Amino acid sequence: MQFYTKVPNGAESHLVGLPLSQGFSIVKTPKIRVGIFFGGASREREVSFAGGRTVYDNLDKTIFDPIPIFVDAFGNLLLLDWSYIYKGTIRDFFPTESQTKDQKFRVYAESLETSSKDYMSMLSELGKVIALRELSSHIDFAFLVLHGAYGEDGTVQGLLDWLKIPYSGSRILSSAIGINKSIQRKWMENAGLEVPKYLVFTKENLSSSDKENIAKKVGFPCVVKPANQGSSVGVSIAKNKEQLDLAFQLAWGRHELPKNLSKEELHSFASQNLKLNHSIGFPMLMDGEEIKHPEQLMALYRPEKGASLEAIQNESEIIVEAFIKGREFSAIVLENQEGKPIVLPPTEIIKNSEIYHYDAKYLPGISRKKTPMEISPKQMKKLGQEVLKLYKLLDFNVYARIDGFVTEEGKVFLNDPNTTSGMMPSSFFFHQAAEVSMDPKTILSIIIRNSLNTGIKKSIHREPYRKLRDQLKKLYQFNQKEDKQRKIAVIMGGYSTERHISMESGRNIFEKLNSSNAFQALPIFLRKKQGKIQLYQLPMSYLLKDNADDIADKIDRQRESKLAEEIKKDFENDFIIEKQNNTNQIVETNFEELSKRVDFVFIALHGRPGEDGEIQKELSRHHLPFNGSSVESSQLTINKFETNNLLRSKGIIVANNYLLKKENWQENKERCLEEIAKLSFPLIAKPVDEGCSSAVIKIDQVHQLESYANLAFRGKQKRNAQDEIALGLKKTDEFPSKKAILLESFVQAKENEKLIEITGGMLVQTLPDHSKKYQVFEPSEVLSQTDILSLEEKFLAGEGQNITPARFSMSESTNDKISEIVKQELKKTAQFLNVEGYCRIDAFVKIKQDGKVEVYIIEINSLPGMTPATCIYHQAAISGYTPLAFIQQIIDFGTQRPKTK
Repeated sequence: MQFYTKVPNGAESHLVGLPLSQGFSIVKTPKIRVGIFFGGASREREVSFAGGRTVYDNLDKTIFDPIPIFVDAFGNLLLLDWSYIYKGTIRDFFPTESQTKDQKFRVYAESLETSSKDYMSMLSELGKVIALRELSSHIDFAFLVLHGAYGEDGTVQGLLDWLKIPYSGSRILSSAIGINKSIQRKWMENAGLEVPKYLVFTKENLSSSDKENIAKKVGFPCVVKPANQGSSVGVSIAKNKEQLDLAFQLAWGRHELPKNLSKEELHSFASQNLKLNHSIGFPMLMDGEEIKHPEQLMALYRPEKGASLEAIQNESEIIVEAFIKGREFSAIVLENQEGKPIVLPPTEIIKNSEIYHYDAKYLPGISRKKTPMEISPKQMKKLGQEVLKLYKLLDFNVYARIDGFVTEEGKVFLNDPNTTSGMMPSSFFFHQAAEVSMDPKTILSIIIRNSLNTGIKKSIHREPYRKLRDQLKKLYQFNQKEDKQRKIAVIMGGYSTERHISMESGRNIFEKLNSSNAFQALPIFLRKKQGKIQLYQLPMSYLLKDNADDIADKIDRQRESKLAEEIKKDFENDFIIEKQNNTNQIVETNFEELSKRVDFVFIALHGRPGEDGEIQKELSRHHLPFNGSSVESSQLTINKFETNNLLRSKGIIVANNYLLKKENWQENKERCLEEIAKLSFPLIAKPVDEGCSSAVIKIDQVHQLESYANLAFRGKQKRNAQDEIALGLKKTDEFPSKKAILLESFVQAKENEKLIEITGGMLVQTLPDHSKKYQVFEPSEVLSQTDILSLEEKFLAGEGQNITPARFSMSESTNDKISEIVKQELKKTAQFLNVEGYCRIDAFVKIKQDGKVEVYIIEINSLPGMTPATCIYHQAAISGYTPLAFIQQIIDFGTQRPKTK
């Protein structure tokens, strides 16, 4: 879309002029090309990748043209093809299959043994490689979502200054200071800010005198951390002198590999170290020699000797500081249109461990976040003053995230200033901005506008910034949006163990729909209270809460934040904020009211209710079209036992299973065990009507089965600690109480057989004559670190991996044949279950020595997860669907579904 305005003839500048009479021309103002820089070389690259996708999705497409610029580990710039943006991790697509198809492990690009020519050829498969001198011909502005080294440290900022390309955030000096915790501590001390006792170490080994020095000057417990890492990488707590050596090893990026590890233990260690966020990572040094690949580690390991490992990307300084006992918070600072820094309502982090670790930061539901932090007005004022003092001391610009603690005595300790905040969908930035009624699209526009203002003030090359700011004003001034044509209610939340993932799905659907002028989306939160389902239309401040429980708590304790109201005044008369149409009021609603207000309901619920037909029944009663399958099909597929029995009767291969009911177990446990023994161990135990890997556990022995049954059939009683230990459960792992559980034979491959776990999506259109048209996507290969795919691997940035298309064979022709067999089995499964709209089917594919292919169907999801990087988007992309186009197709199929006679 272009926007037009009248200017005097001859004043068109770079704009395209259309001559008019009376000395004026109509000119079109082009959209601003925003290069989104993400990826990079640091150990936080997966967080950067996920954040870049968020920015790409949420930029106001009527004003900006988003250009994805993927930065690889060697500093190459790649104009990335859009389809790769929605991959779950960088390793899902880079290195490409051409370089890794014969490797058992998926590595990062640094681990490739390839020539420079072959490497650049591989990079070109993913998009267009851009030389630095060409960058300004592709973008007008650089939005930096890079983290850590070569992203937040001033290097990229300096490069962009040299190229005279405007960029987001702080300038060179403040970026360099913002990443170095050692220098920060010195400046903070000199400025009179509260700083915990600390010591800085540059040497690699601790002596006994060093340990004594730490004990005397810092004390225990103490926090040991790298000076230049983020996302809690390499951070640990030492509670005594004996724990210091191990804490320093972790901070330096070192590990002593024990003697006599089995092949399985070595393989598990190598797999774990493919990830960079909480491990050494590859390439690494092994006894001083560089090794690039896990297979090298396994080949060179000597059981009688063990090995000393060290990260190549390691630290120059380590900080040891006193452990602060207090309430942890994170505060976002955002400058307003006048350049005045404003502290947004800070968030209190309620952790389940002493360290706010990587998983807790980025996976919904692991920790709790309260915004605003509940402290006295006096404490809040002091917190804000200290945060602003540090922001100004370090000469930060545009925005920042500053973390810290408030002690019982009221002292405020600040410990982690960041010039680039995380940009994940539920990050602190969006979370806190929502409290003052700013949506992600608005926030990103404000960052760009404020960055242009900062560049005009501080850059020696002011003209590019000035031109873009004028262009931005014109675009906002003359941007007349088309009327939204279709109103879509997006229902999310629920009360199953999958409620937090449902919020991620619902938020993503909402944001995708709202990025298009074709839709107006209403976020609807569903919960059950006192046995009744309740629906609420959420304001932005609720929608961007971290998880479903926080939203439910906020609903029960509704009150307008005086702090938020005061902060809003600092952003009054901002032309960007005036453009958005957000309210901060929550509205309780019901299905009857929705039928009068919306044209379609998108169910983003998982498990019960949502996939069980209950919501579908209500919507049908009110003549509201919806996504996914009918009531009858949903009621069937939610029950894995009934689904398996039906499929088996139709000739589809499923695992042998046994439905264990609570009453039978309690009446005669011995008889149940006798019947279960016919399946033989190992078994897979799971709830019969849950998904998202909730309480799915491999059972190797009878005592584990008994523990599983004890927890599943506990009713309202608390979980038994011994049963948790037997199953390897953490306190934070959800384990639903059920009346029945499903036990399945563990699908295994024999010698010379290949077993691949896959997940396959499809679109299913119901035609006017009630027949169905199936578009089965290329299935994804699921790579799991253990026997069961974890919640983290499914939804946490950088953890799980899905290879699309799946790798069934090294031979392309054989691979295509096997893929077709698999797709046909998935299609038949969907046909037998009368699936509609779309679905995702999980399965194991067993390829026997004689080439025969067996497809074991494991689970059918009638409402698949629709989180930002779910693999169904990867599959749809191969068929040419962008995520928005895929969602629109689902809506169209639901709208066009013929009514049941």
